[in-house]
Amino acid sequence: KTTAPLGSFGKVTRPENVTMIRLLEVEIEHLMNKDLAHYDAIALVDVQPPYFGDRLPAVDAVVDHHPRTADYEARYCDVRTNFGSTATIFVQYLQAVGAKVTQRLATALYYGLKTDTLFLGRETTDADIEAFTYLYPLANHSLIRRMERPEVPLRDLDALGYALRARAISGSTFFTHVGLVEREDVLPQFAEFCLQVKEIERSVVSGIFCGNLVVSLRSHPHVKGSGGLVRHAFGQYGSAGGHRSMAKAVIPLAALEEHFGRLNDADLAQFVQNQILQCLGASTVA
Repeated sequence: KTTAPLGSFGKVTRPENVTMIRLLEVEIEHLMNKDLAHYDAIALVDVQPPYFGDRLPAVDAVVDHHPRTADYEARYCDVRTNFGSTATIFVQYLQAVGAKVTQRLATALYYGLKTDTLFLGRETTDADIEAFTYLYPLANHSLIRRMERPEVPLRDLDALGYALRARAISGSTFFTHVGLVEREDVLPQFAEFCLQVKEIERSVVSGIFCGNLVVSLRSHPHVKGSGGLVRHAFGQYGSAGGHRSMAKAVIPLAALEEHFGRLNDADLAQFVQNQILQCLGASTVA
């Protein structure tokens, strides 16, 4: 029985996840590229090699539920795009070998499953429901409630205020570009929030993080094709794809500059709108 260290190139910054790590006492090692040579094997969880560009050497295992955005090789690859959460895959692994699931592990898996599927309200399959049912009596729900109500940094409210003021609306699609962000996770959070606006069926929030233009798209369940839309709009410039109602693109600013020259925030906002609207066949932005 071997314990593998958990590592990340970046720091964990999303308030909910920071709270989870603290409450469950999870250790995350902050890694640099040179550190990878010290390990016998590399496994990617809930992410795939194309996200990192040329930063990673060959990987040994990939377990994920997001659609592939590019070809890659791995000794073991389990990508189930019909699942709502990678946590569901790991629940099935644990069940298959008859492993004892502790309350701590069940709480972490339950939180991941609940978050990914918006409490089973998005991109959910029978397998996700079965995993949820299995984990529910094992998890610590008092800790889950504390994870779901973390302290919100004041700078997040400032960024949200800017995002709302910078909005542009075309039909039922909400756009906003927030410029440089300290944390990538605020973009999907804002996209979820903006989707609550009356008569909005699709929200597109973009920003700059670590030298990349990151685009996060969310849509209501009846509005299908978000992954295909983002892939068609941005796939030629970077990593792009997703599911039926949630999608993401990560585009190196250097790649955009090769095509269009140097772009400021207004240019980037217009680029995102033009690409999405062109794919949708719309043109009017308010």
